[in-house]
Amino acid sequence: LETIGGGTPTTAKPGEEPATKAGAVGLKERQNAVRALGWEPVGGAYLDPSGIIFATAANGQASGLTRNFPANTEGITLAIKGKGQLLVLPSKAGQKTAGGVTIALPAEVTRYTVRFLGGILTITEAGTVLQSAQIAAQPTAITLMVIGEGLMPNAPITVGLQP
Repeated sequence: LETIGGGTPTTAKPGEEPATKAGAVGLKERQNAVRALGWEPVGGAYLDPSGIIFATAANGQASGLTRNFPANTEGITLAIKGKGQLLVLPSKAGQKTAGGVTIALPAEVTRYTVRFLGGILTITEAGTVLQSAQIAAQPTAITLMVIGEGLMPNAPITVGLQP
């Protein structure tokens, strides 16, 4: 299992520069911190002491995370809150996404499990299926896009492997 996340709360809002003892940290450095966790930031996603922030760019571009993983990965678990929608897009590494699912972002931190087994992508909350869709093949990459604003706080993202 792999765990991603952590940090302490901050007063910075999405899109604001968080203050540090050394001064403001730039977006490039905060996105490099996301890369150090094994994810590639898309658009305005960056790491803040409160977690991964998903901010809409000035040009209106959504933000998100993308990552390749071993073919035997069966899903991820994440906790997120925000305003807008979360779009989950599985794919084969280096290929266009062939389907996905969208859910409304909750106002309070909520834990979701995303599974992609047997040609079906499913998002559940506490065991209840929220969305599902057929997928062409077992994915080896996933993109999480936030349309709006979101925060993936201290609760981790876990990549589970099939036995």
